[in-house]
Amino acid sequence: MYNWPSIDIEHPFTSPNRQSPLIRSLFPCAQSTVESYVKKNLSTTGTPQEQLEAYTMRLDRIMHWRKILDNRFAGRPKDRVFCLQSLGRLLAAKYSGHAQSFDAFEWTLERLINCISENKPITFMFCFGGYKNHHSPAYPKVGWAEVFHLNFIISYLYPIIKDYDHGVILEYESEEISIQYNNVPQTQTDQYTKSFQQLLQLYHTKLKSKHPNLRLTFKFTLARDLYTSDAALYELIENKRVDYEKIFSALPPVEKAKWLQRAESNFMWEQGIKPYQKDRLSTAQQDEILRNARVSNEAFLEADYILRQSYFEDPYRVPIVGTWGCMPSAQPVSGWIHIKSTRLSLVDFWIGTGCLVNIQNGNGKDPSVGETILSDSQRIKLSPVLQRQDHTEPQLTDISSNFSTILCYDKKQ
Repeated sequence: MYNWPSIDIEHPFTSPNRQSPLIRSLFPCAQSTVESYVKKNLSTTGTPQEQLEAYTMRLDRIMHWRKILDNRFAGRPKDRVFCLQSLGRLLAAKYSGHAQSFDAFEWTLERLINCISENKPITFMFCFGGYKNHHSPAYPKVGWAEVFHLNFIISYLYPIIKDYDHGVILEYESEEISIQYNNVPQTQTDQYTKSFQQLLQLYHTKLKSKHPNLRLTFKFTLARDLYTSDAALYELIENKRVDYEKIFSALPPVEKAKWLQRAESNFMWEQGIKPYQKDRLSTAQQDEILRNARVSNEAFLEADYILRQSYFEDPYRVPIVGTWGCMPSAQPVSGWIHIKSTRLSLVDFWIGTGCLVNIQNGNGKDPSVGETILSDSQRIKLSPVLQRQDHTEPQLTDISSNFSTILCYDKKQ
């Protein structure tokens, strides 16, 4: 039987002298050393004048943050080191698959300084869709994808949780209110919400039994509960729809196709709020329905941010997203951390299906097991080699029958 929670506790903070040049520039050091670190971090593209301007602007920002760190952590060198090691952990490319933006560097640093200098809990807010994509066999409830994601994000945050005396809150912020634009019935979405909350509770219980000293609290927030007026939300969505209709109309054909393709991946035709017989619709009719769905989703995201700006920009809340942040309307996410769903996958956990990978290592090494999340297309492509292992655990199967088996396949390294 699969043993969970399975978190990586073997990779502590990176030592200060092995951090990225940008992080190292914030530790106490000479001005010339700071300048050297800033130069190492910048791209060498552009004209000499453009490079000089970029260097000057970046150096000014780094000196700005050094002054704030000197002030907020005066006489508290250990807290300053912890703050910067935490920042290095959160921005590490191994957890995201790519370098984080400088906006994310500044946004995250500001919130870490606020929490740590004021001895407040650090809240990490993971924004997610709050539904299970209907193409996944797990639909409409949670499955192993959610468990594997939790394993990954707790491993990612583990050194911070372990070493921070004032506690860490991992908040899942669900925007399930928007799924109506994908024609998915609310009753199905509610099943996901309930099963996700149940899984969080069980995961926390089992995690504490394995690691009783971790100061971690889970929190679940529904976006719909934070609006002062639903009428104001829907009125603003309609206003923003006008803007996104113009944006869509101005796109070149290739980009329009991408917008429609993304809408298609989430849209429920048959058995939706409004049941469609897709095969009886012309391509033009399908495209019109998908355009309307995508434009509505984009308008929602911007309207939602406007109405809940104080929530998203809370100075003690560190936002984290997955690939969701790649949407045109998601302006603030350039300053938010983007991470993988598991070590082996970029597929959002609420979109995909959890799967174990039995990795056959070469050179006589023992095989290892990895956790991944498959998209619908990946799952179909791998279907000839996918197997199902039985898993008997009443606590999990009471939440969802999806936990009675686990998908797995063998892979040669």
